[in-house]
Amino acid sequence: MSTFFGTGHETYRDRLLGRRLLMECQLKSLRDMCLEYIGNNLHCITRASQYLAAVHKELIIERLAFHDRFTDSYLPHVTYNLFSPQLEQIYLFRCNQINETWLRQLAASKYAGLQCITDGQDCLKELELRKLKITRKGLVNVRSPNLEKVDLRGCSLLDDKAIQMIVCSNPTIRYLNLVSCSKVTDVIFPIIAQNLKMSLEYLDISDVHSLSDSSIMALAKHCPNLKSLLICFQLFQGCDALQYLDLSYCMQLVRTPSSAKLLLHNLPITLLELSLNGLQLDNPELLVAGMERLLKLSKLRLCGVPAVDDECLKQILKKVGAQLTFLDISGSVMCNITDDGLSHIATCCTKLQMLGISLLKEVTGITLLDVLALRAVAENCCNLKQLDLSGAPVVTDDIIKQLASNCNQMNNIGIKACRNVTDEGVVSLAINCPLCSAMLSGLHNITDRSILALANNCPYLEELYISGCEKVSQAAVNYLQDMCIPRVYVSHRVPNSCSTVRNLDTGNYEIQS
Repeated sequence: MSTFFGTGHETYRDRLLGRRLLMECQLKSLRDMCLEYIGNNLHCITRASQYLAAVHKELIIERLAFHDRFTDSYLPHVTYNLFSPQLEQIYLFRCNQINETWLRQLAASKYAGLQCITDGQDCLKELELRKLKITRKGLVNVRSPNLEKVDLRGCSLLDDKAIQMIVCSNPTIRYLNLVSCSKVTDVIFPIIAQNLKMSLEYLDISDVHSLSDSSIMALAKHCPNLKSLLICFQLFQGCDALQYLDLSYCMQLVRTPSSAKLLLHNLPITLLELSLNGLQLDNPELLVAGMERLLKLSKLRLCGVPAVDDECLKQILKKVGAQLTFLDISGSVMCNITDDGLSHIATCCTKLQMLGISLLKEVTGITLLDVLALRAVAENCCNLKQLDLSGAPVVTDDIIKQLASNCNQMNNIGIKACRNVTDEGVVSLAINCPLCSAMLSGLHNITDRSILALANNCPYLEELYISGCEKVSQAAVNYLQDMCIPRVYVSHRVPNSCSTVRNLDTGNYEIQS
């Protein structure tokens, strides 16, 4: 595992500078440091299993999986010290070391065996097997009267018979995700409908492009409790409980004015969440008429919809803005929203938890200053969890610090190309907010200090975008990837003609061409 400081090739001055930066960015908690040390030294800690609680074993297993520590030499120490009957959750997501050899070694341990983990699991409630090369044989033992969630996205070897076996054996399934199951065909959907019936509430088949009328009618007839469905609006009349609908980029639905009108006038009034991203709707009156019926709507996505201009946004927010917790109107080349349109967000949307306004070329954000002010945030927007202000020139360190202080549930922040933001603002976010995703690309003034703050204070960071941040070193990025528990995706591209060097006398960065 790589380290940021202490490589053996650094100077004394390097180490002093490193320690100073780490102190400025708050060190990791003692608990996290202890768990990290134990996980990396199981081979030399006597009877570690006896002194670790189950919850700590689960955390260490998760970290080892994300950091590819399940090697042939280290695996015996993992199975002996960490696997026990008391474990309730095991996360091995995206660990490429989990193969047949690994499972055989694990099964041979005296504590547990993932190879037969589904056998006799009568209390199993959730089954997530994403992007695995499993076949029907791997699902034979999945039988639980309590199973509610099955996520098989990306399991490209599963066919219709595999899905039939799952739904016939587990009629209590409420959530079923079959995205990217390329061998699944139209034949299976009537079988799903007939077996799951009233139980089925969430069905994701968003990449299935050829559903027959019989499949659609079967779902509409047998599954009246569907709440989330990612297919065409022909099902609306059969599903009176539909709450979540994503029609993003379904261009065929609005290719003519009559089809667009039919779509918008048939949107179920029960909807809580609606996404129309990318739909080429160009009639504002038609869009407003469709939206004003949805008085229960709490989440709305209208990214790149040509009909959305200042007046259209005003009319929509007058009708549904008061209950919205999530609004994304991020733009495109043809976007017609200006600061005047954004002013209605501040006046109509007082319950927002997420706001997306990136790529709005005519927007400075000046009309949002009130909603971002300290008192307004504390009183009206303290529940914000996601915020995208990318490209807004009025965003400064002061605004970011106010957000960080008052919105301590913020887990997703986008401030790409907000050139007035420096380390001061980013460090404040890292210390105060449980960030999982941070879009910081184009912040030319941030340095390793921001990255170290994220590494030491946001252990569950999953995504970091810092392309164009020339003052951030690769060493700092490596340190962050080591410190965070999940497998962090980092986008860090800088111009080929530039390289960043630290002046050890001053501690400052110098860009060399």
